[in-house]
Amino acid sequence: MLDTPCPRLDQFNHHRQAMLREWSDNVLSGAINHALAIQEIRATSTAMAALMALHEEELLSER
Repeated sequence: MLDTPCPRLDQFNHHRQAMLREWSDNVLSGAINHALAIQEIRATSTAMAALMALHEEELLSER
């Protein structure tokens, strides 16, 4: 009885596998986007800190 093919079960498993693949792709894509956003935030923060230091240096040199 267990060896008897079950088309509905096969179809269900096929759709389940496709949904899991799609979900996995979405999670991975979301993780990559999140990592890129964090990288961009860090780069922006570093650039802003450098600009602030330069501005502070200029202010101090004016005195």
